[in-house]
Amino acid sequence: MIVSVALAAIAAAGGTAHAQDGAAGDNANAQDEAARMSEIVVTARKRAETIQDVPTTVTAINDAALDVRAATDIRYISGFVPNVTIEQATTSSTGSQIFLRGIGIDNTGFNVDPTVGVYLDDIFVGRLIGSMLGAVDMERVEVLRGPQGTLYGRNATAGAVKYVTRKPDVYENAGKFAATFGSRDRITLRGSANLVLVPDRLALLVSAQYHKQDGYIRLNDEDGNDTGLRSNGRDLRDIRAALRYQPTDDLTIDIAADYSHNRSGLQSVTPTNCGALGTVDGYVYDSANDAFIPGQVNAGQLNKCPLFYDDPYESYIGPFGFNDPKFDSAGVSGVVEYDLGPASIKSVTGYRGFRDIFVSALYAKPLPYVNVNLVNRLEQRQFQQEFQLSSNGQSLIDYTLGLFYYHEDIDSDYRTQVAFGAGPLPTPRKNLDSQKTDAYAVYGEVYIHPLDGLELTLGGRMSWDRKSVSRELYPTADLTTPTLTYDGKIKDSVFTPKLGVSYQLDDVLLYASYAEGYRSAGWANTTGTSLANLALTFDRETEESYEVGVKSQWFDRALTLNLAAFEAKYNNLQATLTLASTGSTVVTQSDARIRGLELEGALRPADGLTIYGNMAVMKDKYLSPPPGLYYAKRLKHLVRTSFLVGFDYETDAGFVPGSFFMGADLRYQGPAFRNVANTIDQSSPSYTLLGARAGYRAPDDAWSLTLGGSNLTDEEYFLLGIENNARSYQAPREIFLTFAVNY
Repeated sequence: MIVSVALAAIAAAGGTAHAQDGAAGDNANAQDEAARMSEIVVTARKRAETIQDVPTTVTAINDAALDVRAATDIRYISGFVPNVTIEQATTSSTGSQIFLRGIGIDNTGFNVDPTVGVYLDDIFVGRLIGSMLGAVDMERVEVLRGPQGTLYGRNATAGAVKYVTRKPDVYENAGKFAATFGSRDRITLRGSANLVLVPDRLALLVSAQYHKQDGYIRLNDEDGNDTGLRSNGRDLRDIRAALRYQPTDDLTIDIAADYSHNRSGLQSVTPTNCGALGTVDGYVYDSANDAFIPGQVNAGQLNKCPLFYDDPYESYIGPFGFNDPKFDSAGVSGVVEYDLGPASIKSVTGYRGFRDIFVSALYAKPLPYVNVNLVNRLEQRQFQQEFQLSSNGQSLIDYTLGLFYYHEDIDSDYRTQVAFGAGPLPTPRKNLDSQKTDAYAVYGEVYIHPLDGLELTLGGRMSWDRKSVSRELYPTADLTTPTLTYDGKIKDSVFTPKLGVSYQLDDVLLYASYAEGYRSAGWANTTGTSLANLALTFDRETEESYEVGVKSQWFDRALTLNLAAFEAKYNNLQATLTLASTGSTVVTQSDARIRGLELEGALRPADGLTIYGNMAVMKDKYLSPPPGLYYAKRLKHLVRTSFLVGFDYETDAGFVPGSFFMGADLRYQGPAFRNVANTIDQSSPSYTLLGARAGYRAPDDAWSLTLGGSNLTDEEYFLLGIENNARSYQAPREIFLTFAVNY
């Protein structure tokens, strides 16, 4: 089931209620089912609350919804949350590109912090690289829309995504296993085992995932011949171990460790051939006079360019002696929570790190066309310590208070090779960068209940950021001494408040809020080529957001309708450009306003049947456009109109014990520009995706068999791109079959 913000719940292919209760005939009626779904607990405000009572836009997607779609990561939830898209970052198999309400970032460089905070059991994941976490034994994924500047702090101006893993059960041994087979020789094996070591006191949970699937992009050599190799495949392994110790009823200690190993190979883009169209009359930027004047622009700025290979699923293999991206990450965390009676105190400690080798023939065309080839080696380490104090129950005044510390070291070895015309490829340029970050914060939210059903929220967070960087430029990678060096520091402090009011009347919750958020400042050029570029910085991004909403349930909770409206104003909004001449990425800034409306609904008209949907509209406007970009009128990746509609149905099998289930969903995404410059070549048209599943579930969910598919109409669409050079087309139709057993 998919449970949404204002939705009490959206069921997904025999969701949790069915999975727990067995056959549909053993379930209660639709109204009782709806009541159970409305009691789903989330921790969006860092305290346990039922989702329908939280006066903010939060969505919880549980493990049943992920499992029935054979999901291996969070990309599968795109569209099920209004105004949210989650995709794989360009030419990376481990980085996520998360856009919430039109705001996100797609630069995986060392110098750019996330716009959406990603958390693994309260541990902040500090980079886009490594944030595409495997869906291993997830209890649920919570998606918080809007700035989270109070409880979550820095780098969450668009919102936050929280992975909440299943915790060990100290009372009962259990296990599960699932095997999925599908298109392009897909094999996915997933399993977990819960072992009670000391009854009622100590338990161990071990989970693992293996996922391998051939790519869907054909790779050609420099002469256009098929090499027999395919890119954009998957080859990964995830393992997680968690230990829970409850020495007393008031004290809980959770220790967890995880490891990811990814060898998915090249993640290619599809080249376009804008050069075949030449140039056209347009407007160019005159920096001397800070004005736009008539001039020649690339034809792709004003026209759709043809594909280089006439096929969206063909690309160039690139000139490297190796095409072997590698990623390994590991983390360990400890959470200690003690119930003091009127309040609970919690300590969260975590250490994470990764090593990543990123390889890309960025423009995906051979010589004599412009060649930009990249190899980036990143190594990151981070440490987090947080203390929380939260009141228990609902009193006249409740509160959540906290102290937060975060430290990060990240080292980047970036090789850039730029060439065009005849002759051999030149020796790559090398940039070596090391950045350290220390972030401190004290925060709190106070909830006042002066009248029955009325809640006033007062919150604030004081944050201090300290960054330092050491940069070296080598014009050619074979040099041992840099020709340019730069050392710099950034210090910043900011206060982000939150004000809110809500009123609960039976099954209707009305709420309104004002919140602020920020994203930290940094260095603008990922691979600077001059001292000025190495030293160039961008400012802190800030946001002011207003939101009003209603969450409601009707007809004994058989119908859920929810509505949220928001306005967000961004100052110094950070976005990334790819410079065609060098392949470098640079951060540009602007001021913008986004207004939006989000509608969600779920109807449970009969036993076992749920009809669900959502619709979202947004209107964006630059208040101060990105400098030097005449045609930039729309925000990158912002989709103005989107909707999803679907159903799930489960019923008694009749002639055999157990139940049959089926479901389908149709998702529409409107057109969007895939680059800051708003080139027509990077304007992706609207697309519609159809997914479906059907299967059999044995009594008590002992085992199940599911046949399903995604993009069943085989839609050709792209979500990312590089201006005037390439597009990133997404996967074609996929079919899968999953056998799962619980014991």
